[in-house]
Amino acid sequence: MDHTHNVTSDADIHDDVSHAPQTSQAPVFLPWDNPNNVINPHQRYIAFIVMECGISQLLCWLGIPGNVLNMIVFVKQSLRDRINFLLFSLAVSDTIALIILLAFKAPCYLQQIDQIVSQNVYLIMSVTVFFAAYTFSGISQILVAIISVDRCISVTFPLAANRFVKFSYIVIAVSLTYVFFIGVYLPHFFRYDFVWSNDPSSNRTVVFLNPTSFEMKNHDLLIFLSREVNLLTIKPTGTVLVVTCSVITSVQVRRARQARKDMTQSKITSSEAKITRMLLFVSVVSVACVIPEIALAFANIIVPEFDHYKTYHNLLLVVYYIIFVALSVNSSANFLIYFVMSSKFRATLIALIPACGKCLKRQTTRYEHGDGNTVSTSALPSV
Repeated sequence: MDHTHNVTSDADIHDDVSHAPQTSQAPVFLPWDNPNNVINPHQRYIAFIVMECGISQLLCWLGIPGNVLNMIVFVKQSLRDRINFLLFSLAVSDTIALIILLAFKAPCYLQQIDQIVSQNVYLIMSVTVFFAAYTFSGISQILVAIISVDRCISVTFPLAANRFVKFSYIVIAVSLTYVFFIGVYLPHFFRYDFVWSNDPSSNRTVVFLNPTSFEMKNHDLLIFLSREVNLLTIKPTGTVLVVTCSVITSVQVRRARQARKDMTQSKITSSEAKITRMLLFVSVVSVACVIPEIALAFANIIVPEFDHYKTYHNLLLVVYYIIFVALSVNSSANFLIYFVMSSKFRATLIALIPACGKCLKRQTTRYEHGDGNTVSTSALPSV
């Protein structure tokens, strides 16, 4: 799916209802003015303002500091722990994805000042940073899949997990994930050259895209890698893997909870069950947010007119807006999940704030063991 065509249509935000020249046989409409499109230009513009310039931007501004706090907390808790390292790596990719999404939508503000500058910036960013957003959102999804597999093995085969799922294996898996996705999308940065030219209608300098020789030789391969390999193979496979592992893990946790109620021996401790439930919630959010992206990839194949500059051009763009909101939710929600569901995360975060840390220490000194030792933050529940 060649997303670069999304640029000119989004950059040219207006309610143009004029028709292209008509022939004696049938009228020929501009793609955004096709009467068969279920979304008209004005509705698309409203969707753009609300979702792209509103919701998505707000989530980016909230999610970036949240992910930075995630990284700080996991570093404080030690990255030698498998889950901490995976969640730290997830926070890194989510932070980069949010920064890219925030930069990509800068024209939302620029268009209020200068429409031409907004269009130029949008076009440049669309062929330089657009694919990077998909790169790091893809990395995040695969990291969630790795977390799901790790948790499934740890809950189902706890002894085998400690023996075979080593920290070094997790580091290698995370590194390969980053290398693969960056390698797949890096060539997209070399597909076009920028050509600056004077626009007679506005008497302003505007930018145009000129396909490079690299793009002409490798266009089909690049689209194959970004759509068939990533959107139609890797992401659906990763989603199925996350769902399967989450179901198995959920069943095991439910059995363990019942075993504790029956006063029988359980392989899963209460603390481990809480961690698992938190990670299951992360997995559910990840799957829910990637579904629109995968659905669009298959819709492009099933409905040929559901593509850029075709009958359902406006509807396609609105779906893109939904996808960007979903990506923003997926990359910004984890801080809230950790804070609500993990007491250890909350305790570490509070201890990092000097004023709150002192308050916490004063509170914990009130509770003393029989031997006179005070309870420290490290003795708080692990989740």
